[in-house]
Amino acid sequence: MDTRVRLKSFDGTIRGPANIPPNEDYWRLIGSTGTVAGIR
Repeated sequence: MDTRVRLKSFDGTIRGPANIPPNEDYWRLIGSTGTVAGIR
C-alpha cells in the first residue's frame, strides 16, 4: 500500500548548508508531496 506524504524537513533540519551543490540540495523539496512506496 502506498502512502501520500508532504516533506516537512530533511535530515532533521529545514535548511541545508549554504555551499551544498544543486544536485544534492534535497532541502528544496520541503513542502513537496510524494508517495512512500512499500519495500518488497
